[in-house]
Amino acid sequence: MKTDHSKKSTILVVDDELSNLTLFVEYLKQFHYQAITLQNGKNAVEQSKLLQPDLIILDVMMPDLDGFQVCTELKADEETKDIPVMFMTGLTNTDHKIKGFEVGAVDYIIKPFLPKEFIARIQTHITFRQQQKQLQQQNIRFQEQHTLIEQQRRQLKDLNLRKDKFISLVSQDLQQPFSGIFINTERIRQAVEQQRYGKLPEITHQLQTAVENYQVLLENLLNWAQLQQDLLKFQPQPVDLHLIISKHLALFRAKAEQKQISLRTSNQQRTMAYADVKMLDIIVQNLLSNAIKFTPEGGTVDIAVAVDEDTVSVSVSDTGIGIEAAAFPKLFRIDMKYQRSGTLEETGTGLGLTLCKACVEKHGGQIEFTSELGKGSTFTFTLPHQHPGTSEE
Repeated sequence: MKTDHSKKSTILVVDDELSNLTLFVEYLKQFHYQAITLQNGKNAVEQSKLLQPDLIILDVMMPDLDGFQVCTELKADEETKDIPVMFMTGLTNTDHKIKGFEVGAVDYIIKPFLPKEFIARIQTHITFRQQQKQLQQQNIRFQEQHTLIEQQRRQLKDLNLRKDKFISLVSQDLQQPFSGIFINTERIRQAVEQQRYGKLPEITHQLQTAVENYQVLLENLLNWAQLQQDLLKFQPQPVDLHLIISKHLALFRAKAEQKQISLRTSNQQRTMAYADVKMLDIIVQNLLSNAIKFTPEGGTVDIAVAVDEDTVSVSVSDTGIGIEAAAFPKLFRIDMKYQRSGTLEETGTGLGLTLCKACVEKHGGQIEFTSELGKGSTFTFTLPHQHPGTSEE
């Protein structure tokens, strides 16, 4: 492992004798070390935390705190425990040497010292410290990468589980309209063969309904897949909500009239939002379709628009059958099936609300709902009122 010698290493020298400090500083400068000096142990403990030197050289005999006490405190602190400590002292007793190593020092040099040996030992300890730092940094990077990989692994596992669940749900959805198409085409064949032509209008109507359901399912599946792969381009622009709502009310008018449902809107004037037109169409279309589907004959479906300083909220309310509280957590979830027939046994794909949520969140908005069994539901979503960063004149 290579060590970086381009940066001048810092050595903290602690000795109560000023003459010793002067000698150390002059000598260390010759070998391009940056020497910082202190004359008491208490300051050494405090400054070591701030300076984080590459090496600390301690005298043993000092007032206040002696070198052994200083080393003990340094090794007990998380911020300083890895800084190497060398004792430089005139104490030659073996017990002192042993105590020095016991409190955590990496070396013990007796004065007077041999200059070349002194520098060689310093270089060895600083090199080891630099390598230790590099290993610590590499370990931190490794841990970060490991954490990231684990997060990605969990996300991938979750996505695969959701994908498998989604495929399972979609396969069931695809079977239902196909079944209706096959059954009704067979009924048409039999009616023609038996010349029971009076049955054809009823059968063809059922066939048309099955084909329409299949078309809606395919459209939702295609839009969902494009959203997940970022293939559905997000192109927000100023949009008049009055025109969008009027367009969809006209498209759903015939279906509502079949159930004698009144379609109403309180939005009778130009109301601007900043939205992607295609995604806005997907949201309004799905919410209106659901409202009509789950509203009994003679009911009403209302669309309301409210504007505040930054956002526009659009609410679709119905006087329908409502949603049971136990089903609330399943709404907007791709991996949890919530599907039921409408008031005239209309079938659904179970994907529309999930798609609405994805489109709304693409705009930075939110979608919420309230519902009560037997009284109806209200779904409300928000959009930016205007382009972020602009203000109304």
